[in-house]
Amino acid sequence: MGRRFGLGAAAAAAVCATVAGVSSSSAVAAENSVAGMPGTMTAEKYNAVNFGMTVAQVINAIGSNSCDGFSPNFAATPTSYTCWGSEPSGDIYAYANLTFTQGKLTNKSQESLIKPVAPSMTLAKYNGITKGMTVNQAMAIANRDSCVIWSEGYPAYPSTAGHKLNFHCKSGNVPLAYARFGFIDGVLDWKNHAGGLK
Repeated sequence: MGRRFGLGAAAAAAVCATVAGVSSSSAVAAENSVAGMPGTMTAEKYNAVNFGMTVAQVINAIGSNSCDGFSPNFAATPTSYTCWGSEPSGDIYAYANLTFTQGKLTNKSQESLIKPVAPSMTLAKYNGITKGMTVNQAMAIANRDSCVIWSEGYPAYPSTAGHKLNFHCKSGNVPLAYARFGFIDGVLDWKNHAGGLK
């Protein structure tokens, strides 16, 4: 049941490093060595997946062929599935990661399935966003239309404590430049940028 693309260890490392927000030369090299395979995951399917859903409910919402290795039977420990889209994003296809803990969806992230409406992130805006700001304060500076929610999770689900919300904000003047902002319980905890943000 589900898709199995036979991702190698290098590819898996690249995807995991990207989702974790970690950047390393080995992860970049691994990512650049993988062409990936087109799948059926879309922004609409991603948005149809809600926290607390079981694997069976997610399969019903997005289809069993959207993700690698979906199975309704798994251990109570966190289990993550990669769901590939049909549109290339750099050297891999756009994708989502869905993580289940004790049978419930507790974290989801996406890469290039959802795109900013009006990319306009600049280094000046990035520098104006500081730790301790609320989501609304930071997005007022960033311009919400230049950002998408990159990942979201509830580590103590069903409790909402420790809610993690991460934004990916694209540059309007440098094609590959972006900034990322991570919030815990609505307060900015970390930020980084890459690609020559100006």
